Amino acid sequence: MEKLKVILENQFSDFKTFAGKTIFYASSIWVIDKTFTLDLKRLKKNEIHRDKIKATFAYCSMNYSSSYVRKMFFSLLHYEKEVRTDSITFSLNEVRSYFSRPDFDNYTHLETMKYFLEKFDFIFPRVLCEKTIEFLNSVKIKKPDLMKSVKTHDYKKGPFDNQQMKEIIKVSAICYENEELSLLDYMILTLLAYSGRRPIQIVQLRVKDLISFNEKYFLNIPRVKQRGKHRTEFSKVEIPESLYIHLLYLSKQTSEIIGEILNMELKEEQIKNLPLFINITPFKKGDFSMKNYLNEDHYMVSKHIGNRLISIFIKLSKRSKVNFGSINARRFRYTLGTKAAERGFSSSAIAKALDHTTTRSVMAYVHNSVNNGVKVNKEMNSSMLSLAGLFTQEDIMNDELTKIASLLKEYISNKNSHNRSDEMDELILRFMNDF
Repeated sequence: MEKLKVILENQFSDFKTFAGKTIFYASSIWVIDKTFTLDLKRLKKNEIHRDKIKATFAYCSMNYSSSYVRKMFFSLLHYEKEVRTDSITFSLNEVRSYFSRPDFDNYTHLETMKYFLEKFDFIFPRVLCEKTIEFLNSVKIKKPDLMKSVKTHDYKKGPFDNQQMKEIIKVSAICYENEELSLLDYMILTLLAYSGRRPIQIVQLRVKDLISFNEKYFLNIPRVKQRGKHRTEFSKVEIPESLYIHLLYLSKQTSEIIGEILNMELKEEQIKNLPLFINITPFKKGDFSMKNYLNEDHYMVSKHIGNRLISIFIKLSKRSKVNFGSINARRFRYTLGTKAAERGFSSSAIAKALDHTTTRSVMAYVHNSVNNGVKVNKEMNSSMLSLAGLFTQEDIMNDELTKIASLLKEYISNKNSHNRSDEMDELILRFMNDF
C-alpha cells in the first residue's frame, strides 16, 4: 500500500509489476508482460471511479501475476457490458443485478469481479456502501466440477484412453522421423506426456535444468504458485536417457542458432540460462537482435505451448483415424493421474507425480479408478513404456515404502521419545511386519 500511495502522490512516476516490468503510471497502456497489454482506454464507463480503478490495477499489477491482472481486466470489461447505464457506480443495485443473473455460464467473470471489488474496497474503503459489501460477502459463486471429465472418463475431454495414447506416441514418432514434426514440437509433446507438468512449468525450463548424475537423468522442473517467486522451488523428475539425449541436442541447436544470429560466441553461463524450448516467432519475423535476447523474447510463454499443441495434433490427425478429442495440456495431467491410480499408487504418490502440494486435488483419480489394480504395463506396448513415467516404475513405490519403514524404525529405536507407549510400539511393529 505504501508503494501505491507514493505513486498516487506522483502520478508521473514508474512502478514495477510483480514480474519486474517497469510501468509508467500516467500512461493509459501498460505492458504487464510480453503476453498481456492492459489498455485502460477500453474501459468506457469508468468516468466516476476512473482514477480509483486505475490505482486498483496498479496495486494488483505490483502484487499479483499477470494472469491475475488479465482476468480482472476482462472481468471488468464484462461488467461494463452487462451494466445498462452510461457509467458504472458499483452501487448495491448495480452489483446485485450483475451477480444475480441466472444465465451466466462463465463463473470466472463472477468470481474475478468479486475479487476485484474486494481489492477496490481494500484500497479505497468507504467508496462502496456497507450494504454492497455485505452483499458481496454473502455471494456464493458455484464453480463447475473441473474434474467431471476425469470422473466420467470422457474420451474427448478427460484422460486419454489407452488407444489414444498409443496412437499419439506411435504417430508422433512417425511424423518426427518423416520431418513433419520439428524436434522442438516432438520434445514438447513427449515431455508433456511423460511428466504431466503444466505449460507454465515447461516454458520455464532452462538448459541448466537438464541433469546427468551416476548414469541417471533428471529434469529440474520449476514449481509454480500464485504468489511464488519465479524459479525458486524445483522438483526433480527422472527421465529416460533417450529423452535426455534429445533434449540436450535441442539445447545445443538453440545455442548455436542464437549465437549465429547475434554473431557472437555465447559463454557457458549464457548457454546454461537459455530456454530449453525456444520461442521461434522472432526468428520467423527475421527481426531477432541483442535487444530481443536481453528482453528474453526468445523465451516461450504458456500460450505458445497451447498453440503448438493444436498445430501438432492437426498433423497427427492427418495420419490417424483415432479421434483425439479436445487438445490441451491438462489431458496429459489427467492421464498421468488416472494411470497412477489404476496402478494402485497412493494419493501422496500421485500428488508428487503431478507436483501438487497436497493430496486434496488428486482424490478424483484415487476414488474413480474403475480399473484399480490392473497392471498398466500389460496394456502398453514397448513404444509407450518410455513415456509411462512414474506410474510404470515398480521401484518408486518400493522406495516410498522403504522410506516409511526407515522412519518407523528410527522412531522405535529412539527410547527417549515423548508420549511413548508399549501399545503404540506393538502396533507399529505389527504394521512394519505387514510391509
